[in-house]
Amino acid sequence: DSYTMAYNHFTNAVKYGHETGNMQLSNLASFWQAECLYRTGNYQESQHILAKLTGNQLFRGSAEYPAAVYNSGYNHFKLGNYPSAIESFASYLALQDNRGGYTDEARLRLADSYFMNRNYSQAAEIYNQISQLESFKDLYAPLQSAVSYGLISDDAGKIAILQKITAPEYSSDKLYTQALYELGRTYVLREDDAKAEGVFHQLASTARDTTFVAKAYIELGSLSR
Repeated sequence: DSYTMAYNHFTNAVKYGHETGNMQLSNLASFWQAECLYRTGNYQESQHILAKLTGNQLFRGSAEYPAAVYNSGYNHFKLGNYPSAIESFASYLALQDNRGGYTDEARLRLADSYFMNRNYSQAAEIYNQISQLESFKDLYAPLQSAVSYGLISDDAGKIAILQKITAPEYSSDKLYTQALYELGRTYVLREDDAKAEGVFHQLASTARDTTFVAKAYIELGSLSR
């Protein structure tokens, strides 16, 4: 495919750079080799190249260095190596120079890495910080923050966030119905049946996803029983 063809061309460029002593060209071509490998799902091979590049003093002064650190985080994340993903995304965010415009995404992936590594308290904190930023408009970060608080048994913190993001002004967000369902289930677990019933009635009457409508009626049936 096109990525394989591109990879082969970049391989030739790496070789040419070595032969002519143009290590900047060689490093740049290696960076794009790693990108091609990532795009084709060869995360281990991609990371093998990036690890060499990010340890290269000449490459560390290049414009591509921040992106290489960021891409390393994604490789580790895809490989399920969450501690290394945390390290890479945190290193990217700690860079003082131009980060190449990935700051918002790196914050989110750092929080996701903590979540996948089951460090829910740290994940909740970062998700909560993200949700306060104007650059994040959707409900993913606050919903994940609420879920994380729930996983560390902080139901009060979870409910406070869910109550906020289930306000009518967020009803057009694709995660709105999921947030409503989470709120209802949390009330059920706290044995606050009256509030749970109210939320599930709202969910049943407003959800566009029939799966959530069915879940709402199941919960209402259980509460009635």
